[in-house]
Amino acid sequence: MTTRIHGPEQSSYLLIYVDLTATGNTVTVRASDGLLAGKAEVDRAEFLAAVARELDVIVIPRTDLPAVEAAEHGDGSLYYVGGQLADTFSQTPEKLRHTGRRFLALAEHLEQNPPIDEAQVGALWNLMAQHHDDARNQVDEGYGRALARRLVAAGVRAPEAGDNQ
Repeated sequence: MTTRIHGPEQSSYLLIYVDLTATGNTVTVRASDGLLAGKAEVDRAEFLAAVARELDVIVIPRTDLPAVEAAEHGDGSLYYVGGQLADTFSQTPEKLRHTGRRFLALAEHLEQNPPIDEAQVGALWNLMAQHHDDARNQVDEGYGRALARRLVAAGVRAPEAGDNQ
């Protein structure tokens, strides 16, 4: 199947378009202005990565979606999605897409902002407290833990985090 995209300001006599055709792992891109035409064949994964990058979108091939199977239930509201039971009672496809977008947004956020390893925070705070000079003002534990958390977020690690708590 070929998808044709027309230029936004078409003249009636000169047709400008781009054709996209996907076959297996190859995408064929053909552009024409009615007089001149060009064609390129590109790897499907590279094409999708370029679309995602240039348009700032998330592209998920349908083949990457988990399998959906109806559960043995009379009203048709239970399904197995990727082997896990999902209840769709009173859910429309749009509500389910909204929920999916929320979780996708959370996954993207956590990928860019991984949670702080609290074991590392505790280990670093313990190490800081062990080496604290008692002649100086006592460091408030809340402030000390906050400092340790910022240091861990910046990449500082205490040796053997599990043993220093």
